[in-house]
Amino acid sequence: QSAGLLVDPIKSLGCDYYGASCHKWLGTPVGLGVLWMKPEHAGKVWPLLPPMAGEKGMARFEWIGTAPEYINIASIPALALHGEIGAARKHARLHYLGSTIREKLSRVLPEARFYATLNGSLGLTTFEVPGIDSAKLQKALREKHNILVQAMVGIRSDARIRGIRLSPNVYSNVGEIERVVGAIHREVSEPRRG
Repeated sequence: QSAGLLVDPIKSLGCDYYGASCHKWLGTPVGLGVLWMKPEHAGKVWPLLPPMAGEKGMARFEWIGTAPEYINIASIPALALHGEIGAARKHARLHYLGSTIREKLSRVLPEARFYATLNGSLGLTTFEVPGIDSAKLQKALREKHNILVQAMVGIRSDARIRGIRLSPNVYSNVGEIERVVGAIHREVSEPRRG
């Protein structure tokens, strides 16, 4: 998910291959992504769909069958806004929001366990409060506080993760973070009082 946060992800990551979704930090509609690979590797990878006859290089990956064309058109204003803001400013903003979430959560729930470092996750913050069912917490936040978060439970790749993921974006503000943290604190504290 580095697309939109790194000024030059291919160069800064030293990639031979790079694939990314564009909806999170670039702000395009869901369903748009990018694929890049060094030209010498393009012949080693099979496209998911057979290419049109005679296609060579990266053009072999451009045919995806029937797709909703409006996604491409709808991405134009998102990419224009990204050009105005820039990856470096988005990166800095998400670092700030992520550190604010961690600081405020740690203050009211010092036992909270974070699943990634701030630099590794930027704004995305997954945390767990020992003894609290994250799926129930997610449901309470949605139903009682109209706050949508992701319960990271039952993940096939790593069943040890049992947390809540907060996903601010550049337009999120500190007041919203305080509201979310306050609701989490109330929901976590209530069962302990009762």
